[in-house]
Amino acid sequence: METFGTIDPAAIACSRPEDSERLIGMRAVSPDQWTDRDVDLVVFRAMTTIMSPEVVPWALAEFLRRAISNPAGGWTTDGDVVRQKLEASKFGEWPAEAQDEVLALLPAYIAAPDTYSESLAAWLQAFSRKDA
Repeated sequence: METFGTIDPAAIACSRPEDSERLIGMRAVSPDQWTDRDVDLVVFRAMTTIMSPEVVPWALAEFLRRAISNPAGGWTTDGDVVRQKLEASKFGEWPAEAQDEVLALLPAYIAAPDTYSESLAAWLQAFSRKDA
């Protein structure tokens, strides 16, 4: 997803001033201009020091793409954190487009070296069976 939609990143409560600055800066440019560190930290800190579940659908697909292409990139966010963020941000209530994008990326993320997470694989399997 490219924007927060109607959400103003300056209005998202952040415990760390640098996270607020990071969100504002990321919204001002296209995702291909985001740094790996920015993407990683935004996903890792979403709903904790960045107090907004809306941040997860905004940044997670980009994180997954980058982690798939560079699984040994020194990511702070791992598969267990991804699962926690999916659950806590109520993935089933995300817009269908955002869900589809993440669901398409998760198998490659789980299969990539250094990114396997048993809990994320189990979550994906359970979610996939939900409507079957």
